[in-house]
Amino acid sequence: MTNPSRLAAVLCVGLLIQAFSLTGHAQQLHAPVATLAQFMRAVTFPNANILFNTQSHDPAAPLPKRAPRPGGGQDFFEWGLGIYPGWQQVDFAALMLIETTPLMLAPGRVCENGKPVPVEREDYKKYVNDLVSLGEKLHRASQSRKQEAVSELTEELQLACQNCHRAYRITNKRCEIPQ
Repeated sequence: MTNPSRLAAVLCVGLLIQAFSLTGHAQQLHAPVATLAQFMRAVTFPNANILFNTQSHDPAAPLPKRAPRPGGGQDFFEWGLGIYPGWQQVDFAALMLIETTPLMLAPGRVCENGKPVPVEREDYKKYVNDLVSLGEKLHRASQSRKQEAVSELTEELQLACQNCHRAYRITNKRCEIPQ
């Protein structure tokens, strides 16, 4: 007869090995297509703005009703904004920072100027990892359903963005190695 604890440990190790191999495989299925700027403008920027919005808008407050545009067709952008309102949207924004920020380290991604993203540099990796960790803090704060808890972390979010931008976007030409 097999010891149940030992069997459970073997199963856990097997599942972890499978998960890691699937993760590695999934990362190699698709090379990056978007530049870092396109990725950030499409994913990071809008989600960060949802989090910044908690400074002046309580996610628990009902969305104002908008009158339909006369003679206008369905505005799918506005319609989509109301599907997952309030705290769900804040939750999703924090989760997307956690889930997608590591894609900034994808080998093969380039900057707007065609230069490779400096994914091997320790400072760049730190900026990316700091944003993931902050996303985790923001998600925990969102789960508290307290506007001030999320709003207070937006200063850290602004600093996390600024740290990387200062090194790789503002002071230097985009994606050039800081001096």
